[in-house]
Amino acid sequence: MLWQRHSVQVDGSIESGIAGLMVRQLVRRFLAGNLLGRVMATYHSIVWIDHHKAVVWNFTDDGQSKSVVKTPDQHEHTHIRKSPHGGHKTPDALEYFDDVAKVLAGMREILVMGPAQTKVEFLTFLRNKHPQIRSEIVAVESADHPTDPELLAYARKYFTIFDRRI
Repeated sequence: MLWQRHSVQVDGSIESGIAGLMVRQLVRRFLAGNLLGRVMATYHSIVWIDHHKAVVWNFTDDGQSKSVVKTPDQHEHTHIRKSPHGGHKTPDALEYFDDVAKVLAGMREILVMGPAQTKVEFLTFLRNKHPQIRSEIVAVESADHPTDPELLAYARKYFTIFDRRI
């Protein structure tokens, strides 16, 4: 199977599927006057991120848009020294993460996916630099390198189930 559900520990906090987020989503819908929670009525986003590029799909039940953010050194094949915590931070990582955050600005209910450690480093970056975007993340999951149709199909299925649970 391409995807595997799990929990990720990020600086002492547990990031997991929908655990702990249902109350926040219910309050958000109550304040928006949408207690029935129409399926995919608001924008959903899925981000697949690794240390070379990020693919962001924003979608509703009516439409979708795709953005790709690449690191400036994507085509260079140099050895990247690991940071003390085991990740692969490069000097351009903060600029790369900031570019991805700009694409996500204003989006609600974001699913973050990807292989390896980059997705966890991205979450830490968001917590420190873009807490509003960080608060919109509903789940973090591992995924190898899905095709665009696989990624979008998984996101639509995930958010359909997610919206029905709330």
